[in-house]
Amino acid sequence: MALAACASLGVGVAPAGAAGASGLDVTPVLNALTEPVSSLIGQDRSLQAQIDDYAREFGVGQREARGRLVAIHAITRNATRLSGALGGLYGGMWFDNETGKMRVGVAGALGEASGLVGTVTQALGVADRVELVRVKSSQALLRTAYDALHPVLESLKDVRFGVDEQRNRITITVADTAAPQLQAARALLDRLGVAVAIERGTLDDVRPSPAACPSISACTAPLHGGQEVYSETRPTYSFCSAGGWGYVWGRWAVVTAGHCLDKMPTNTTWAAHSPQGARRIGRQWAWTVGEYGDFGVILQEDPFWLGGGLRSITNLRGTNEDWPIRGVSQSQPAGVPICRTGRTTGVRCGVTRGGPHSFRYAANGPLVKYQFLANGSHGGLNMCAENGDSGGSMLSWTTLYGITTASNGSVNCPNQENVFYMDQAMITQFTGLGWLTNG
Repeated sequence: MALAACASLGVGVAPAGAAGASGLDVTPVLNALTEPVSSLIGQDRSLQAQIDDYAREFGVGQREARGRLVAIHAITRNATRLSGALGGLYGGMWFDNETGKMRVGVAGALGEASGLVGTVTQALGVADRVELVRVKSSQALLRTAYDALHPVLESLKDVRFGVDEQRNRITITVADTAAPQLQAARALLDRLGVAVAIERGTLDDVRPSPAACPSISACTAPLHGGQEVYSETRPTYSFCSAGGWGYVWGRWAVVTAGHCLDKMPTNTTWAAHSPQGARRIGRQWAWTVGEYGDFGVILQEDPFWLGGGLRSITNLRGTNEDWPIRGVSQSQPAGVPICRTGRTTGVRCGVTRGGPHSFRYAANGPLVKYQFLANGSHGGLNMCAENGDSGGSMLSWTTLYGITTASNGSVNCPNQENVFYMDQAMITQFTGLGWLTNG
């Protein structure tokens, strides 16, 4: 499936903080900002490794690469506060790797938002890395349109649709562009005043990626990335990857992909490897594949894990050291360098392409919602995934974006693929889970 080149629909661009008074109150936003990230530089080897990768990938110097990654890191961790303060003016955000700027869409006059955005980004020390872009539709309107399309397109078997923040529109990819449901979709979006692009493509190769093996010895491999988790069922074991630890309903829990748990008996127990050998984690507790996305939760039962066993669940490329997770992203902008980790293929990297998207894993399966997209390559590694990588974390720098759910394209890495992932914020929204980080 071909993806069209990205282009902004902005009709005006201004640096954040340009002239123009804003009547919006910035005080609550400033009070709630997370700690600026510049103090973290140099504390983790993973940071310098990613600076090196970015500098090589985009042909910029170390200082410029560091500045761009600091900006991405700071803005995405504070995105919900920024977007919430902008309210109905907020039109999404995306990172432009050509200019090194995070672009913030404004559905209205740029001057009204400029004061607020400028004040917030100055407090984070990244004001020179942000530009305002005027767009037609607010993010809230785009999400309303996305949700409203589900009953309209539910009967289409081969379809993917979602929000394209960078182009400020809804994109629908479908095998049959003459399908009558598309007329109803166009009419709906016209009523809402939202732009739409309909592309021809087939999605019959979108696949979740659990691994099934006849025995533990037949499939167990050294840890390469996302911590391996496996079912204790007989006679067939299911392998996936852990996305992270969290706390929910008074219990510690491991998060992975929902389709890893979906076909298993409801009382299935899951385990993981540790320096002391295989240890049970606990029983699967909640999972979904469809209306609420694709994620699963395994409750911790063995007190062994309370010592922080999987607190950092990824490895630095080429080392046996942890790649720490120090925070979670509050936004899913396009254009951000990102890496996914998994028990099968380890660390694979590319660039985010935004969303959310909805699609089916099988022709008669449910529409799986809230999936974001990454593809391409970064740091000399192609974005791709294989069986067993499902559930592994999606990280940019030390910020958790979500968990790997599916891929389409080639059968095996290292060929480039589209890799889909579940937004961590949606998992929190649906379960109340709080993520455990090393920050």
